[in-house]
Amino acid sequence: MRKYMCVAYLLWLTLGFIGAHHFYLGRDRQGFLWATTCAGIFGIGWLRDFWRIPAYVNEANEDETGHKTRRGKPSICSNLPRIIGQIAFGYFFRALVQWAIPKDLSLVGPHVPLWLIVPLGAAFGTWMVSNVGRIKSRFIYSLLGAYVGELVFSSGLVLGESHPIFAVVLSTLCSTAGWKYRKRRTRAGCCYRFLTWSLLGALVLGLWTSFFYFNATVVTDDGETIRLSDAIKNFRRSQAWQDIKNSIWAVWIDFRSGGWEKAEKTFKSLADVEGKDHALYVLGLQKEATHKEIRERYYEMARELHPDRIHGEAEKAAAQEKMIEVNRAYEMLTKRKEEL
Repeated sequence: MRKYMCVAYLLWLTLGFIGAHHFYLGRDRQGFLWATTCAGIFGIGWLRDFWRIPAYVNEANEDETGHKTRRGKPSICSNLPRIIGQIAFGYFFRALVQWAIPKDLSLVGPHVPLWLIVPLGAAFGTWMVSNVGRIKSRFIYSLLGAYVGELVFSSGLVLGESHPIFAVVLSTLCSTAGWKYRKRRTRAGCCYRFLTWSLLGALVLGLWTSFFYFNATVVTDDGETIRLSDAIKNFRRSQAWQDIKNSIWAVWIDFRSGGWEKAEKTFKSLADVEGKDHALYVLGLQKEATHKEIRERYYEMARELHPDRIHGEAEKAAAQEKMIEVNRAYEMLTKRKEEL
């Protein structure tokens, strides 16, 4: 089926961050890389596609009509962007695999040396890029280079400290040893393509899930570092989360009983779009507070925050800011009372 440049650019503009234009042109490997690395290493590849799409479309149409297979070995000098891409994606997937391995291996089972697992990510990244387009290479070349580079450079045996980037470079250089020009590409069926890339995508998603569950951390206001998964569990047990769930449930119940109009009214009330609840919170009052109670509380806070009662420049500045907030809350509440 003939490919059209206008369709490719439309997909690039709208769904380019997941590599839709590459999948459309039959460049599935490149589309997968774009989908799993935020549009090609955080948008860099997506921007480069702007002037590369015409060549991709021509190549896709030549595959449909047939093209002459190039002879000889692909030149490294003429494929420098591919080399750079191999290093970038190889380093990314190597880092992702390393991030996904739990630091506390007792959580997942027997200890496995990192040098047995991490090179798989580097080899996968360099091999995927080396097989984009009309050049192909066997995975064994990237894998051997990744393992040798991991043992030599990342272990610190040669340079005295770990330099994983050199392991990725060695994997890239080894993959170029197996470069060959690809014969005419035969397209696999849509179901096969969807299943293959969905499974690989699920694998990458699993790596990210492992990272966020086992290794991702957050720092509290007290400077304490806790795991992100524990922080999420604590949040789900908090009163704030219970309030959110109750609010969503209340809107849903009103929607089912009274339709959009009632649900919208409930949502506005819960969301405090008018700022009444926040104003009452500033003054320290309940929702049922009368106009007299609001006025009395306002004058009481005004006396407490008066500059003559505050000592110290920092305390006076804080009291002044608090008084500004109190004035706004009082004005809003008295205005609402007058309107009612």
